[in-house]
Amino acid sequence: MAGEDLAGAIEALKAADIKSELARFGANTAGAKALLVERLARCYELKREGKDVQAELRRRTLDRLGEAEAAETEALRRR
Repeated sequence: MAGEDLAGAIEALKAADIKSELARFGANTAGAKALLVERLARCYELKREGKDVQAELRRRTLDRLGEAEAAETEALRRR
């Protein structure tokens, strides 16, 4: 299923069903429905690519934390 088709199919689900699927992947279930749809679509993309969804989500989280830490360090350096 193409990205837009997948997002449309997910959008048609109830938020509780989307959260249930996200929990199955070990993904964050908090947020507005639009964010949940985007998150679940990404989980399905990763699964289709044959990737370990939970490992990939952890890696992305660690990458974002590293970026935030670097930005904070840079902001403190500029003071």
